[in-house]
Amino acid sequence: LNHRQVALLNRALKKPHSIFYVESHRSSHNVTYQTARTDLLSLEKLGLPGEFLPWCDALYEGPAPENLNLEQMSAVRATFVAVQWQGYEEVVAQFRQRDQKLTNFLEHNEVVLWFGTDLCSQLQLLQILAWFSSQRLFDTQLSLVIAQEDIDLTPVEMLSKLFAARTEVTPAQLELGKRAWAAYCAADPRQLTALVSERDLSPLPYIRKALIRHLEQFPSLENGLSRTEKAILETVQSQPQNSQEIFASVEDREESCFMRDDIFWAYLARMAESHTPLLTMTDGGQSFAFPSSFIFDERFTEQCFQITPLGAEVLRKEADWIKLNGVDKWVGGVHLYKGNLWRWDARGRLFKTAN
Repeated sequence: LNHRQVALLNRALKKPHSIFYVESHRSSHNVTYQTARTDLLSLEKLGLPGEFLPWCDALYEGPAPENLNLEQMSAVRATFVAVQWQGYEEVVAQFRQRDQKLTNFLEHNEVVLWFGTDLCSQLQLLQILAWFSSQRLFDTQLSLVIAQEDIDLTPVEMLSKLFAARTEVTPAQLELGKRAWAAYCAADPRQLTALVSERDLSPLPYIRKALIRHLEQFPSLENGLSRTEKAILETVQSQPQNSQEIFASVEDREESCFMRDDIFWAYLARMAESHTPLLTMTDGGQSFAFPSSFIFDERFTEQCFQITPLGAEVLRKEADWIKLNGVDKWVGGVHLYKGNLWRWDARGRLFKTAN
């Protein structure tokens, strides 16, 4: 393996939900398109048997309404993804292909669920366990790998070790996965706080920490900011920084990184373009310049952000962004809007407030 491939594998081990594109790999390492393509294609042939099914859905962002089957949830998620990032027909086709491949699981002797410990990976695992909880497996074995880093091993050795150590999914894991997914999708978030308060979540030992991190994405009772928004303001309060610097700093504050960079850019755009902005661009620009087709062009890399006076007030808890800006967004199964506003406080409690 070359150093570029090692870097890719290291990221894949840390973030099993990551999507890797030839163009973004080419830009990151300043190589030709053909070299980047060869890097990625050769990694497909590392020796792990079978077919691969990436569960490409950042479930921590956007709607996940309750009481939907897989097909219905995919339709909701595809609409959200298409509005935010891609064309509708393309996204719908991707979700259909993904779901069809999952429903054909009986064609295989074994299905290995391979996920990390971060929020994104754990939510994907819960969705799939909930789905499998209502399926008859017959002779197909359902196994689980939870990917964690081992600094004493190379990436290839780590992949082999994790695969060899996979364990069969138990009925207790299927049942807890089903309950936890239902709680995540519930319109009343108190179902989720009740679940994370349960004493024994040992069948899925990483979901408590992951789901608490999800709850921290609700607006704060103190100033209306989610944990991610607060971290962004803290990053730029002393000096302006560009998008990539802000993203790296916010990631460093996370116990387990989970957010894709393209989703993070949308946070920056919203905080800079709202009618009560918390960020401003140092060049006086009024709109965020997103990367073009996963290419970090000059227009994107050179834009820098600084905190506004209002942003500083909100960070000091002297103003509330929700009261100033309003809210209309989904956090899992909860649709936040005026009249249905749930807030999270520093002591780990949810409150329903008027605004």
